[in-house]
Amino acid sequence: MLWLKLPRIMTREPPSFLWNQPGVLTQPEADAVKQAFDETIEQLVPGYTEDAYSRPRVLIRALGMYLLYGPQWKHYGEISFDEFLLECERFFAPHLRFPII
Repeated sequence: MLWLKLPRIMTREPPSFLWNQPGVLTQPEADAVKQAFDETIEQLVPGYTEDAYSRPRVLIRALGMYLLYGPQWKHYGEISFDEFLLECERFFAPHLRFPII
């Protein structure tokens, strides 16, 4: 049996299937479920919501998933590969320094 150990940040994608089911919940119901989950999980696991929702951590999770499965992988729900590239450019570009050749 193969065991894969992942950093905490990689395992903290929010379970949006609980509140993102079109036609099952009204928007106010979905918002209430999400809020209840976020409040409860943060009490039980401090730091979870920061890991789950902060943009840099979403990008790090996406990087890991696309490194494992490749950019053609369509089953990653947090952010598409094209969105990932645009977000990385926007988010990280101010911090990158490329040598002038």
